[in-house]
Amino acid sequence: MSIRQFLCILLHLKLDRPHIAVLLFTRTALQDSLSKKVIPRNYSRNEDLFQLLNKKAYQTASSIGLPVYVYDSSRQRGRNFGERIKNAFQEMFDRGYERVICLGNDSPELEKKHLTELLDALNTKEFAFGKTDQGGTYCMGISQKAFELMDWNSLPWQTRFIAQQLLEAAGNQGINCSQLSEILPEINRSKDFVPFLKRIQQQVGWFKQELFKLIFTAKQAFWGRNMLPILHTGVLQDALRGPPIGC
Repeated sequence: MSIRQFLCILLHLKLDRPHIAVLLFTRTALQDSLSKKVIPRNYSRNEDLFQLLNKKAYQTASSIGLPVYVYDSSRQRGRNFGERIKNAFQEMFDRGYERVICLGNDSPELEKKHLTELLDALNTKEFAFGKTDQGGTYCMGISQKAFELMDWNSLPWQTRFIAQQLLEAAGNQGINCSQLSEILPEINRSKDFVPFLKRIQQQVGWFKQELFKLIFTAKQAFWGRNMLPILHTGVLQDALRGPPIGC
């Protein structure tokens, strides 16, 4: 093989390599279950719930055909959330990726269509994100150039102000930024969970089936009258029968 042929092969490999990666940034299911009492009075089922949410988030992250890197709290480095997410992004860029998409596990209604919209936005923007109903973000995508301009440690992470502050911080640095069209619910508390269950009653597929099985086994630990409309509509029993073939 000539040197020219060898260089052509290297160039071909470089061009074929995806220039965007997906970063799944979460805590372990145990740590989430200790800080977020979504299923009250049942620590085991609460941890099971977050294992399921992590599984769902990974499936969604993988749906767009890009490399996925999982950074749960056992792999993260830093003294606070800002440092940890900054270091995770930096490791992605150090791997040679030009843009990185990041998502967590607290908006299980995040779907492939939202990540596709994010990818489309990154074709013309340096930074894009989707906003939650609690002022957080359910996904974001950023270029290396924009990442290096942002002061990640000064942002009010894990508050209801973070989405707005990200938008303002990007604008202050002259970064082209866009917000996705849909606002998605965020699940951090038990009062967020009941409306979510009602919204997905008519869905099919493995996630709804596993979720409602979990709820059925933990129903005595749930909270009073808020659960009665779901527990007595037959939805849980329907879930136990399994999804239609092909789901």
